[in-house]
Amino acid sequence: MLVTELLNAGFLGEGILQVIAHARANLLKPDATILPKGGTVYAMLVESERLFEEDRTSEACGFDMRLFNEFASAEYLTKRINAYPHKMLSDSVEVFSFDFLDADQRPETKGIAIPVTTDGVCHAVLLWFRLNLTDTITLETKPRAEDTHWRQAIYLEAAPRRLQSGDACQILAQHDCRYISLKLTGE
Repeated sequence: MLVTELLNAGFLGEGILQVIAHARANLLKPDATILPKGGTVYAMLVESERLFEEDRTSEACGFDMRLFNEFASAEYLTKRINAYPHKMLSDSVEVFSFDFLDADQRPETKGIAIPVTTDGVCHAVLLWFRLNLTDTITLETKPRAEDTHWRQAIYLEAAPRRLQSGDACQILAQHDCRYISLKLTGE
């Protein structure tokens, strides 16, 4: 039996797939039980000017500092979205599903349409996950969930985009078995 909790807000960031592959190759019997048994990551569109501005700069002591924004978070921020004024612009959509019992995990890239449900300015794409401990026991890190210590992964947009209810935004979702990236690609 393998019991592990190598998960972060971005789901794959602590190397869970590599650790399970190593354990499977070197430590476990072929029919070993693995806990958790898998999980699914979800994305949603979020408006939060305060969160966006927290990772950007404009001026300091009269100097224009906007060029430094090029060095802002290249990956994702790890935050509790509930700690910031925000508005959900979409419902959650499934991005990737991982079965830790499957020895054949491969990188994946796909485009996903996210229907916009509320007018607003999209500052970020938010990622959260549902972890399947067993067939009947799950744990969720979604915004506004009460029983979790995990934060959400927040992928800030370089240029916030105004959206209207009824639009369908496209995101490019990729994972290389070590890291998940989400980016708005079009409307």
